[in-house]
Amino acid sequence: MPRLICFKTLKDLIQLCSVLSSRFTDKRREDDTSFVSLSGPEDEIREAAKTAIRAAHEDELPNDWRYEVCGLAADAMAEASEDDELSDVAAGVAESASSVYNSEVLRWYAELPDRLEYAERAREELGASEDVMGDLHHGQWLAACDAALFFLQSLETALEGSK
Repeated sequence: MPRLICFKTLKDLIQLCSVLSSRFTDKRREDDTSFVSLSGPEDEIREAAKTAIRAAHEDELPNDWRYEVCGLAADAMAEASEDDELSDVAAGVAESASSVYNSEVLRWYAELPDRLEYAERAREELGASEDVMGDLHHGQWLAACDAALFFLQSLETALEGSK
C-alpha cells in the first residue's frame, strides 16, 4: 500500500486517487436510499481523504451529495494523465455530478437554501441563462466543480506538505 509521505508529483496524486477511488463505496440505508461512504484502513491516506472531504464541503454540514462528488473526483483523478489540469478534472466531475433533471436540481437547492448563492454566482461568472432553471443548473454545476477542486487541492496540499 503506498504511503502518503512518498507522494510529491501530479503522478503521485493520480496514484493516491487510484487508491482512494476504491475506498469510496456505495452503501444503502434501511430506507433503501443510497449514499457514498469512505471505507478502508485508518491510515495516512484515509486521514488526508477526510481532510479533503471536509474541504470539499465548504461551509455545509456533511452530506451525501458532497461525498458523492469527492468519490467522483477520486475516480476522475485516478483516470487522469499527468498533462491534465486539476481545474479540467474538476469540470469533468461537475458534468457527472450535476443533474439534468429540474426536479433533482430543485430538491438539491431545497436541501440547503444557502446553495442559491451558487446560482447567483453562476449568473455573474457564466452569464445569465435564458430562464431561472438554467441559472439553477449552472449553480449546481459550479458547486460540484468547486467541491471537486477543493477536494483535489486539499489532497495536493497534503502531498506537498509531506515532501
